[in-house]
Amino acid sequence: MINIDNFDTDAAIFLVAVLAFIVANLARRWHGPVEPDDDSDLPDATEPDDLPDAPLVDDATGTVFELSNLDHRSADHKTPDAVVRVPNNFNPGRPVHLVVYNHGFYTDIRGAYRDAQLAEQLAGVRANTVLLLPEWQKQPGAASGDQGRFSQAGLFHDMVNEVFSKIGVLRGLTLDNVERITILAHSAGYGPAETEIYKNGLQSKIVNVTLLDALYDRNGFDRWIKENIADLAAGRKRFYNFFYGTAAYSKNQAGTVRAALKDGGLPDSAL
Repeated sequence: MINIDNFDTDAAIFLVAVLAFIVANLARRWHGPVEPDDDSDLPDATEPDDLPDAPLVDDATGTVFELSNLDHRSADHKTPDAVVRVPNNFNPGRPVHLVVYNHGFYTDIRGAYRDAQLAEQLAGVRANTVLLLPEWQKQPGAASGDQGRFSQAGLFHDMVNEVFSKIGVLRGLTLDNVERITILAHSAGYGPAETEIYKNGLQSKIVNVTLLDALYDRNGFDRWIKENIADLAAGRKRFYNFFYGTAAYSKNQAGTVRAALKDGGLPDSAL
C-alpha cells in the first residue's frame, strides 16, 4: 500500500504510524530543514545543555531504557545514544517487530519520546513490537542534518545489535531475530531514515516506511519505492507520506509512484 496525503485529512489515518500526536503539533512545534535556496531565518539551534535532562519513566505496558556511551553511536555527546521501549509482554522466543523513530530538529531522542507521546501511542500495538529511537545527530538538538558517524555504512546495523546486547530481556537476540522493521521519519529525520534503509543491509526486513512531513530530499525514497513496488501494490509492504510543508515534493512523488506502478504493470489503485 502507498499513501501520500496532506495533513488536512483526518488524523485517524495515522493509526499505522502510531504517531497521531504529531499531526496536531507538527505545524506549530517543529520546523523542517531549510533547502539550500531557502533564505528564511531559523531560530538558533538548541544547545545540548538546553535539552530535557530528566530520565524517561516506564509506562503501564512497557519498559523504557536509555543507553549512553555506545560503541556504535553518532558522536560523543552528553545525551543518550538510544532510547528503547520493550513491551512488558515481550517474548524473546518470537520474532521481533522493530519500530525505528527518527526525530527532527530542535530535540533529541529523550525529548522526542516525550513530545510525541510514544509510550501512549504504542500501548495497543502488536506484541513483540520494540521501539528504538537512535540519536542520529552529531549534535542533538541542533538545526543540522549532520549525522556524524551515524552516516557510516553498517553503523546502524551494529548499533541495533549492541542495543539488544545491553538490555536484559533482549540479550542474546540480534537483527537475525527481527522479522520486520518499520522506519518512521519526522521532518529532518529523513536523512537518518535513508541511511538506515540504504546503508545497513536491512532492505529485506523493512516492510514499512512512514514520512511525517519529511520529504525534504525530493527523490530520496524513490529508489526504495521502485525496488519494492510489487510488494507495495500487493499490500505486503507499506509506504506512507503525510505532508504539511513538503507539499511540492510530495505531490511530485505521487507522480513518480504512478509511473512505477505503470512500468510494473500494476494497478493505479494501489496509490
